[in-house]
Amino acid sequence: MFIQDQDYNLKGYYKTMTPSSLGDAHLIEYYADYNNGSPTGLKVRETRTYTRNAITGIIETITVFIEWIGSDGVSAKTTKTLVKHLDVGRGMEKNEKARKRLLNQAKGAAIQLIGLEAGKTFMRNFGSEMNLYIEGDRQPLVDGINNSGETQLFKDTLVNILDIAY
Repeated sequence: MFIQDQDYNLKGYYKTMTPSSLGDAHLIEYYADYNNGSPTGLKVRETRTYTRNAITGIIETITVFIEWIGSDGVSAKTTKTLVKHLDVGRGMEKNEKARKRLLNQAKGAAIQLIGLEAGKTFMRNFGSEMNLYIEGDRQPLVDGINNSGETQLFKDTLVNILDIAY
């Protein structure tokens, strides 16, 4: 059996995910080991491209380019491209996951800029706005951040992460 015929999600590999600027799971890599705080031994790389409806912004397709990595650590000659078609409900779920990732990035930025407790408190003050954001209404959260008493750098950093158009 060739490695590309195996379900690498079940192999016990350490998985990393790098989101796109829209919060989508853009690059997913599977590693054999985790040593000294870092993954090692890259086995499989998935690069994902998302297509959204031009009017609604709902994800309609995900194109997944899969590369099986050779023992020498470079891309093997074996690759595969899959196209996943999503119904409206599943597309909306994927959008919500992406917006949750962006919220987590914004929370991390807040903590880095003003400290752990102040960052957590700041974000906690926007609980209802964050729920609206996850559902797709970004404006209340963006307005709340822009109208806060924080520095312009702080506001710009968070708004740049969160102000997406879907």
